[in-house]
Amino acid sequence: MRYALLFFFLAIAALTLLWAAGRGASPDPPPVRPRGESATSYYIDAVGGNDEADGRTESSAWKSLGRLLQTYQAPGSAILLRRGGVWRESLIVDASGTAEAPIRVGAYGEGAPPSVRGSDVFGAPGLWRYEGDGIWYLDDIRNDPGVFYYDDKVATPRRDKDSLADPWDFWYDDVSRRLYVRQDSNPAAVAQSIEVPVRDFVAGPLSMSHLRLEGLDFRHAIKTTLLLWEADHVEIADCAFTQSGGTHCQIGQGANYASIAACTFDDWNLARGRGYAIQAVEAGSGPTDVEGCHFNATHRGAGEDHSAIRSDDKAWIRVVRACRFSGGGGNLAGDGVSVWRPSGAASSLLIEDNQFEGLGGRALVLEELENYGGALSVTVQRNRIHGACLRDTAQHDAIAARGFTGTLASVVVACNVITGTFQGRLPHAGIGIQEAGGLQIVHNAVRGVDDGIVVGFGASTSLVANNLLVGNRGVGLRSEAADSSFLNNAYFGNGAGPVAGLTLADGDLTADPMVDGDLRPGATSPCIDRGVETEVVLDFDRNRRPAGDGPDIGAYEISPAVP
Repeated sequence: MRYALLFFFLAIAALTLLWAAGRGASPDPPPVRPRGESATSYYIDAVGGNDEADGRTESSAWKSLGRLLQTYQAPGSAILLRRGGVWRESLIVDASGTAEAPIRVGAYGEGAPPSVRGSDVFGAPGLWRYEGDGIWYLDDIRNDPGVFYYDDKVATPRRDKDSLADPWDFWYDDVSRRLYVRQDSNPAAVAQSIEVPVRDFVAGPLSMSHLRLEGLDFRHAIKTTLLLWEADHVEIADCAFTQSGGTHCQIGQGANYASIAACTFDDWNLARGRGYAIQAVEAGSGPTDVEGCHFNATHRGAGEDHSAIRSDDKAWIRVVRACRFSGGGGNLAGDGVSVWRPSGAASSLLIEDNQFEGLGGRALVLEELENYGGALSVTVQRNRIHGACLRDTAQHDAIAARGFTGTLASVVVACNVITGTFQGRLPHAGIGIQEAGGLQIVHNAVRGVDDGIVVGFGASTSLVANNLLVGNRGVGLRSEAADSSFLNNAYFGNGAGPVAGLTLADGDLTADPMVDGDLRPGATSPCIDRGVETEVVLDFDRNRRPAGDGPDIGAYEISPAVP
């Protein structure tokens, strides 16, 4: 009996070993975290590096980004990529810093910023096969790239092979895993560079804490360029994000605090249904602060939502300041900043000192701010908006707010200069609110839109005061809200008259406001000192107001002329 039991246990052990062997070789164990190891600088050189070196000096630099995962980086360490290098692999940092000693990923040497790309190069003529009738193809492309790039230009996706009509039209066959391209001769002989995205993410998922990314170039993700999931205190500064099939930077799964400053975001959502330059999404993600960034769309997005900044369901983008949104005449087909159902923990939202130009959608939209019970204070001020709503979509205004009562959320829209929404089949106001309450719309200057300001259906208990509404195609102010206050606004040269749905108030101004092309009143303008007192203490130029006996009407505060 004892021998039978012994044989049984030996058999079980043997089967266990066979099962483990059948699963293949185990991955390398994670690096050991030695106690007390000091901060170190690690160097990575895409051309002259060697992964067998120690990576601790420029002359002993590593070659691949993957080498990072085999070495522990202590808090305060620096990971430095040599300028001019290109890495066609994902950047993953599996180490955390501290508030006093963050881990920094940056650059060293001279030349172009180090570039991390989700694409591989297919520029060798031998890689391309000719099927006939002007159709060439690549074999063994394992995932639908959604888009690819030739000489930094964007190829055109088509729905099937028969639709390939023009040069650089392409179609991906997920059955044969072939990428078909229309071209008269071998594509590799026509273009100097051909880059096809093959990786879903360029950097990430990153779920560490106290990390700073600085001076890097990220390109060509299939889905997401930089994925911050469950990350804590991540700073991204002076980085460039270029050409993503989906979203450039996604902050999600409870990521806590991200700062994005002085970065450029070019061409996103080139292949997906929805994609953003920056998206905060899912419960507990935020706050996120975005400052001094440039959003530029040189190609029109392929999906239904192509906004630059999206604060999505249950997330929290807290600051958008001093950014520039260049829509490329409607190529940025979505909104500049879109805020929908922010987290109940969100306490403030500040959107100020930004420039929006040539957007297909709205410059700014605020929707359902009270859905999760948060007491959110919103300030939208000193933004310059020109040429919004170029897609001519219904209920799109340059600044739009809807779906909240004002019992929890308070919104101040002040000192914005808005000009030239699209003149199309549908009306597009400078500022429009629907089914929203508790707003203060004060000291704005609006010209060249349909109606200057619309307080629409279901809007209530709002203050509309000290606004300059001149030269608009419709009326200066349209109201469907009986319980709002309309005080001391200036109307002049509006095509359909000063107001609709209300009567002029005693303090309103209908004389020539004597403003320049920037909607700035002259020294003898009747707008000077004609406003009512509000909570706004700075004008568009950050001058204190009032400068005289009372605040001026419009976005600017002008010192009164001296007799």
